[in-house]
Amino acid sequence: MNIENNQISRRGFLKNSIFLVSVANPLTEAVFSIVRDKPESNKFSGFIVSDIHFGWDSPKQPDSNIIKKNLKKILEKFPNLDILIDTGDAYHNTSSESYLAEWVKVISEGCSTVPLMYVPGNHEISHNNKFNSETLACRMGSIPARPYYSLTIKGIHLISLPQLMGANYISNEVLEWVKLDLNVHKSYTTLIFSHNSLKGTTCPHDDTGYRTIANSDKVIALLREHPQVIAWCHGHNHTWEIVERWQKVFVSNGRFGGFPPKEMFGGERLGGIYFEVDKEGLIIRAWNCDEEKFFDELNASYAKLRYELNVPTSYNPDEPSSVAYGVGLSRDGQKIPIYRHYIGSELNAKVYFMGVDDKSFNENNDFTAYGERPTGGKMLPAMEITEIRAKDKDQWKWTNPGILLTPVSGCAGIISPRRGDAKHCYYPTAPGKKYKAYLRAKAYSQDTTVSIVWRIHRSDGTLIVETRSEDILLKEDYNEITSSFQVPPISVNNIYNNEESDYQILLSAECSFKNTGEGV
Repeated sequence: MNIENNQISRRGFLKNSIFLVSVANPLTEAVFSIVRDKPESNKFSGFIVSDIHFGWDSPKQPDSNIIKKNLKKILEKFPNLDILIDTGDAYHNTSSESYLAEWVKVISEGCSTVPLMYVPGNHEISHNNKFNSETLACRMGSIPARPYYSLTIKGIHLISLPQLMGANYISNEVLEWVKLDLNVHKSYTTLIFSHNSLKGTTCPHDDTGYRTIANSDKVIALLREHPQVIAWCHGHNHTWEIVERWQKVFVSNGRFGGFPPKEMFGGERLGGIYFEVDKEGLIIRAWNCDEEKFFDELNASYAKLRYELNVPTSYNPDEPSSVAYGVGLSRDGQKIPIYRHYIGSELNAKVYFMGVDDKSFNENNDFTAYGERPTGGKMLPAMEITEIRAKDKDQWKWTNPGILLTPVSGCAGIISPRRGDAKHCYYPTAPGKKYKAYLRAKAYSQDTTVSIVWRIHRSDGTLIVETRSEDILLKEDYNEITSSFQVPPISVNNIYNNEESDYQILLSAECSFKNTGEGV
């Protein structure tokens, strides 16, 4: 099912925007200052922690004091760090939200004067249907606009590339923004930080559907188009791995908490990844907090946890630091709240736009992205099957591409985006905007009907508008169905009628089938 904005042209449709703010001169992209009392260094260095899982109720979870102690030792061992990076799952989603404050206290405040780059994990983003999880992630990481953004420090470019609409999916919105970011920064050596892994790189163990990105092919194709990208560093798997593919290195960042992997991947140890970049290349080494040594110093079986790439880089200690942020697949009239978290004065913004040929903007609308877990759990990113309970997962299947619904009750549907996201995060819209939904469906029985349901929520979960089309009788073949909708005036407090408000207006659409018989 595709959703299109009816009031846009190719020129008027703003697919991406990046904001690069300058504090030096019009040719310099700089937005924050880093002032630290530390020894001079001839390299850019960073340390990655991941999957801390504050609040996980298990004897395998380290105490907060141990995590705090380990971070302190890392900062003492590596006093010249230019950045600390957390690649997500900061807290366990089944725990109390008070553990978010624990992360802030131990990690965000604990890294002292070292800048922190935060990349949200699935426990912060994908497992939530109670509030706007993007807003929460941005507040945690002091992120200006959306959880995807980039930093440039000492001439080295760092990108946050999270999975926003499913633990195993990088949305087209994010990818389109990253395309623009990479084009703008094509002369900069680039490292990408994400939570999940790409197919064909580090080991997904026995859970490929959950521990690899479903649309990996699309992501890998983008990376291979950009030789300046030299590394993809991810969390999620809790393992230490370093694998080279396509003249790039793919790194699994270990565990600072959470469940332990098999011994060959680090076992019950705690730690992370140290890396440094100078003018001649990149060095990556896995760090073991328990013994305060690099893994390759422990025994020969961990020799592969040291990696060197000899390649000229864009390292430049005199280059001012910068931040880039924006909105991918943005639509006419769309507003988002933006916060300035960086030090600087006399700021000038550089704004970049890139057009688009396809007006469809809802994610995974061709159902090509899908994953399945060993337990039989089905993962359909950015979409949700309605009126079929999770335990009745045998009543629908993925047909690669496409979805076959065979509900025992005779009633089922598909909503775009998922219900929790529809209430709190996606898809932002504005009063007065016009849309059209396209559905292609094949009925296998007589009397099958479909209706299209449009909903408008405020981002606090309040349902503002719900309209349902008349039931349409489907023929026993492929049917092309369309439905139009215009967002009405919205009187409740929101970002469009109150400049002080952060409440967004969100659009969702659902196709609802009845009398499905042999399936649809």
